[in-house]
Amino acid sequence: MNEMRHHPYIKDRGAMEATGHENAPKRLTDRGFTLLEVIIALAIFSVGIMAVASLQVSSTNGDTRARLATEAATAAHDQAEKLLSMNYDPDSPTVEFFDTLQSGYQNFPTDRETTVGIYTVDWIVEQLADPEITRAVRITVRAEWEYFGANKSYELEFVKIAEI
Repeated sequence: MNEMRHHPYIKDRGAMEATGHENAPKRLTDRGFTLLEVIIALAIFSVGIMAVASLQVSSTNGDTRARLATEAATAAHDQAEKLLSMNYDPDSPTVEFFDTLQSGYQNFPTDRETTVGIYTVDWIVEQLADPEITRAVRITVRAEWEYFGANKSYELEFVKIAEI
């Protein structure tokens, strides 16, 4: 306290604290955070981190579903391109329509399937039911896969008219 009287500019304790004087006495409230304040801050922080972690898991699952659907669509489109490139004219069929076990032309490659990775790709080629259109076929291609025990599928349908 003697220093306070001898300091030429600071006359009282309040003035010392206001100027941040190095010898100013500390108040009891200036000691730091209480344990309760720290626990509350950690609880709020934990809730925020859990929300971010939940969002991350949800985002990863969504990315996986989108990737699998894209791969299935690619497998189905690849098979559809192969089927669309064939000639479905009964008068001049492509080689795929000849059956070596039986004589001659055996219609279309119907009800067939193949496996591409985790996907099963199957297709049906059928003649259109409309009697007015005799040289056209409907091509249906479906890719199927399993995701966490649930069966998923992607399906395409095209109509192709035989080349003249």
